[in-house]
Amino acid sequence: MLITIKDSKTTAVIDSTGAQLISLKDASCREYIWQRDPDYWKKCSPSCFP
Repeated sequence: MLITIKDSKTTAVIDSTGAQLISLKDASCREYIWQRDPDYWKKCSPSCFP
C-alpha cells in the first residue's frame, strides 16, 4: 500500500511494505528519488537507516 504525506512544500510517497520512501517532490514537482526508468535501470536500491 502506498501512503502519501504532503504539506505546502513537500510531498512524500512511502511504500508500506518495508517503509520504503519511493517519491519525494518539492513544491515545483521536482522528483528527488530514482523512479526506475527502464531505459537506464528499472530496479531500485533502497537505503536502510540504523
